[in-house]
Amino acid sequence: MSSPIEELVDAVKARLALGPEAGPLLQEVLRAIVSEPGGLKGFLDKLNASGLGAQASSWIGKADNPPLSTQGAVQAFGADTIAKLANKAGVDPGVAAGALAYATPKIIGFLTAGGTIPSVTPAAVAAFLGASPASSATAGTRPIPSVAQAPVQASPKEEAAGLRRWILPAIIILLALAFLAHFWGEKNEPAAPPAPAATTPAPHY
Repeated sequence: MSSPIEELVDAVKARLALGPEAGPLLQEVLRAIVSEPGGLKGFLDKLNASGLGAQASSWIGKADNPPLSTQGAVQAFGADTIAKLANKAGVDPGVAAGALAYATPKIIGFLTAGGTIPSVTPAAVAAFLGASPASSATAGTRPIPSVAQAPVQASPKEEAAGLRRWILPAIIILLALAFLAHFWGEKNEPAAPPAPAATTPAPHY
């Protein structure tokens, strides 16, 4: 049994006479929606600000929403965004606008199944976008994988130069310690007792 996303891809293929480009195009549309600051809620706020709030509200929780007009898609996403999506998916901007007009209301209905706006991207959508379901946060942004940086190791020349910098100070310190040890050793050495004075025997008369 096909998932709702797979059914939507097939419907876009049939409606716009698209081939394999339908999948990548819908990926870009979904990514644009969930990557909006604030996630899906942020995207709905954007629609509201663009004058499409009433229509967007009517899509929530409904599986078979009617499409937008092409002008409505441009109003919702902006011409520049549509051109970028078309370029990424490898289709004409007019085709991309038609896909957005048809798919956006249905995507909103799918994402809000049950009549609520989720704070986390559904697992099926995350899998379709090639991300881990747990990685889709409230903000809707895709996390940047943290890459542990390997410790930078000094080259043999740098190690030798560093060693030479320490040799002279180490020699000076050792000589100073040896001098102090010798000085204090002589200072603390007990003085030899004085030799007994020679006594001259008294003459006998």
